[in-house]
Parts: sequence; structure tokens; C-alpha cells
Amino acid sequence: GYAHLTELNVCKPINLETGTVTGFAGSAVYMAPEIFRQEPYDTRADMWSLGVMLYELLVGRLPWHKAPRASTDEYINKTQLPTDRVKRAPNDPEYTKMVKRITREKVHFPSTVFPPGNMKDFLEHLICPVDSRYTVEDALRHPWFADINLDEMLTRTLPAPFVPDSEVANADAHFVFEEVMGPKPK
Repeated sequence: GYAHLTELNVCKPINLETGTVTGFAGSAVYMAPEIFRQEPYDTRADMWSLGVMLYELLVGRLPWHKAPRASTDEYINKTQLPTDRVKRAPNDPEYTKMVKRITREKVHFPSTVFPPGNMKDFLEHLICPVDSRYTVEDALRHPWFADINLDEMLTRTLPAPFVPDSEVANADAHFVFEEVMGPKPK
């Protein structure tokens, strides 16, 4: 019943002497600005990614997009997918626009989703310039976690807030098998 957030892409080992990494790793929409600027970065880049993921879960879109992301059905049915399956190149205009938004634009927190309080403050310390971004330790000390016994949660002795029924599927089969079977025909 515990939720696990993960971004299943590649990772890079940290240089133990400097405590930093260089180079690209991860999905571009979740990458911190310092990665795009090709600066050495540390685990605070992961905190940026966590902030972007939490923002997307709460708002329904990435911090730099004006409209919600298309549902999976809309994406499959209305998007022309490249037949050559080539990844976006740095000279792709859409990729360039995305990088500019990530590296230059300040994140807007809609007041309808983020009234003043702990969640907004927490995210403002994750999706921000690296010099004021939380480390993992800073994040765990934030008041948003005040009501959670982190030791019990990490050892899984704290009861999970939701325990799935093992006899019932907890996901729509369409989404579970979509990658295996491919998109449904039009």
C-alpha cells in the first residue's frame, strides 16, 4: 500500500571526490536547469525532479505547460508518432523551447491548487534555483512532513494509508498492457 515514485530512466554515479555528476541522465522534462547548462550537479537535481513530478500530480500538467497533458487515449489517438523512433535532437525547435522554459521561466503556482501553506512552500523549495533548493535532509525536515513518523514509514511499520485488495485489479488493464500490446487501433 505504500506509494513509490520513481522515474525509470538512466542514472549516473556520483564522483565520490567532488560529490557531483556531469552529463545528461533522465527524462528531459524532469531535468534540473543545471543539467541543461552542463554544470556539475548533485542530488539536489533529483529534488528538482521530485518537485516537478509532485507538481504534475497535483496540477495535471508540467510546471511550464499552460494546458493539462493529454490523456493516454488522446495521446494515442491524436498524436502522430514519429515512425523512425528517433529521440528529440537538441536542434529540434520543440526541445529548444522546452529547455528555455525549464532554464529561464519561474514556476507559477495556481492559487486554486496551492493556497498559501506547507505544500506550496515545499514545492517552492524544490523547483527553484539550485543554491536555494532543498537537499533530501532539508526536505525531510519541512513542516509538510511534520505529521509523518519518518522512521516508521521508512521501516514500513507505519500502516499504509491504502492497502490494495489483492483479489481486484488496481489499474485499468488498458494502461497495464498498452506498452506490451501497442496502441489500440483507430
